Amino acid sequence: MQPRDYGLWAEQLVNSAAGDVDAIGTVAGLREFLASLDQPPGRVSAADVTATNRLREELGAVFHAGDGEARVAMVRAAVATLDVRFEVTEHDGTPHLHLARAGAGAATFLRTAAYFGLAALLAEGFADRLGVCAAPGCERVFIDTSRNGMRRFCGPTHAARVNVREHRRRRQAGAT
Repeated sequence: MQPRDYGLWAEQLVNSAAGDVDAIGTVAGLREFLASLDQPPGRVSAADVTATNRLREELGAVFHAGDGEARVAMVRAAVATLDVRFEVTEHDGTPHLHLARAGAGAATFLRTAAYFGLAALLAEGFADRLGVCAAPGCERVFIDTSRNGMRRFCGPTHAARVNVREHRRRRQAGAT
């Protein structure tokens, strides 16, 4: 896993609360979320669920921040509070950097991983590429890794819906 990959965890954490269903609202849900990240759940408590919900709000604020400078300041402040431990492992003969869990609870580990990943992304120049979906009513967030950096939607479904709606509106406006 590369450091920036942990940034995608931040996106997934925030989006786990988007929509009608809270994917991490229970201990079992948090365990399932960790499993979806290929992380052994370890010990997960109700306190981890509460702390993870606060973390999602914090991370959501980073994505909703108005500009890259604000995002950098928010991530810098959060990173200053972390007690990060990491290890170098090898997969298929290639060294990889991993955060070490070292007995940390689930919420502490997720907080460290998410901010570590966001810091790596910001260091790579992605400060202005964290966004919130432009589709009406959608609160999902995304990290724009596209070549041109012009992404506006959380996924192709919302992009298509909005583009079709705009096309129909323009066509109708031209017909009247």
